[in-house]
Amino acid sequence: LDAKGCVTLGKDMTLRDYAQGCYRFRGLAKGQTLCLLIVDEVKQLIARTSNTGNVRFDVVAWLLTNSMRSENLQNLALCGQLMHNAWRRQAWRSLMGSEAPPKATKGELLPSRFRKPITDAAEIKKTLSVHSVLTEADLEAEQKKKEEGVAKKRLEQILMSIRASGKRLPFDHRDILRQAGNLTKGVGALSDIAKSMGIEILDDEMLKKRSKEIQDKNERTLGKLRMIMRTVEESKTPLPFPMQQIMAQFGNLEMDVMVERLQEFLA
Repeated sequence: LDAKGCVTLGKDMTLRDYAQGCYRFRGLAKGQTLCLLIVDEVKQLIARTSNTGNVRFDVVAWLLTNSMRSENLQNLALCGQLMHNAWRRQAWRSLMGSEAPPKATKGELLPSRFRKPITDAAEIKKTLSVHSVLTEADLEAEQKKKEEGVAKKRLEQILMSIRASGKRLPFDHRDILRQAGNLTKGVGALSDIAKSMGIEILDDEMLKKRSKEIQDKNERTLGKLRMIMRTVEESKTPLPFPMQQIMAQFGNLEMDVMVERLQEFLA
């Protein structure tokens, strides 16, 4: 009846855990006593919460704080589960309200629980408004995102086609997109301008082929440019102007044209 036990504190212990551990001693306050063991690390954690000098008071205050923190985390987890239940409940109602086959055969029950595919746009919109958890604004944002993705891909095709044709736009394509105020409209305007210049908008397969050709051509041109630079460096006759200044004069031309002009200039 006069036994003395030891109880330790963990960094994540709550008041409930502490009380359960202490009351393993059934004879507390009837002769049995407890000794509280606190390591330095936990003591520092307790001091951050309460540091009145009364160890028992500080320990209880710290354990209560841990309990509130634990309850808060559990509440957040519960809220997340309730949010998931929102669409699950709607999916369950939709499944239970779907058409069932008159005579279910083995292997056909689950697929036949769903309705037949809907192809009519108005019917699709009506079905989504009833069964979808997305709002009208969410659906519009998703549609806008898809349109922007298509427009970006189309813009890439147009720019690659212009580059492959060797022609140049009379103005920067970014100005066209900026003036249009909308990516889809800007891409449409850019496509019309390219067609008016006689530029054929290539498909993905042709773009890959042209890109490879342009890459090979640029590599050959860079090889020529390196040879010119090496010749200039090995030449004992100094140039009247720095090479960078000479190249800057031809910077607005295509690379192969610039190399040809540079060769003529150095000749």
